[in-house]
Amino acid sequence: MHNQADYSHLIEMLLGGIPLSVLEFRLRPHSNPERTERQASKLAKKAKWHTNEFEDYSTKGFLGRNESLTELVIGDYKIIKKAGSTYLKIADELDKFIATPYSYKLASGYSVDEAILINAGVQSCPWGCDIFGGNIAVIRRDESSFLSSFNDMLSYFGFSLPHLGRASVLVTGLLPHLVREHYFFEGRKTRYRADPKFLIHAFNLERNY
Repeated sequence: MHNQADYSHLIEMLLGGIPLSVLEFRLRPHSNPERTERQASKLAKKAKWHTNEFEDYSTKGFLGRNESLTELVIGDYKIIKKAGSTYLKIADELDKFIATPYSYKLASGYSVDEAILINAGVQSCPWGCDIFGGNIAVIRRDESSFLSSFNDMLSYFGFSLPHLGRASVLVTGLLPHLVREHYFFEGRKTRYRADPKFLIHAFNLERNY
């Protein structure tokens, strides 16, 4: 368990003025729009949140059903700090990759996989920013273990075993914004998890790894 008091500024920047309970609700998967709207209204009222204008809930979710947003973000922060990298460096490289995904020079052992590129539509930023993005491409580790590939498959169903790592990262047009402005790489139990350790390796940004 992380001591959140030691990361109070990071958490404050993460929330951006939105109550934690409201933000976590936005990030979780939602499949029933009417029920989601009712629950969101009740939650906003309980949190004394002045507005509930957000409506673009994701069916797959940005965060697992039982994941703690603050624990997730603090864990990712430690990974980035250990590697000697920054959120800005990762976001900038994501922008460069998205501009030319099939000619971007990845680190040795990584490639772009066109075969499983899926267009699942466009999603807006769950913080309410006027930013949208769809699926771009998949970065794959060429020699992935069976277990990390199996972990990728589990993520489609909302499960994950974080210690196994991931064999791939599905890059979306929204991802650079989430990393740069919200310090967020999505939940470990989601298909769209952009493992910062994976990206740091793939983009040659590591110092200590």
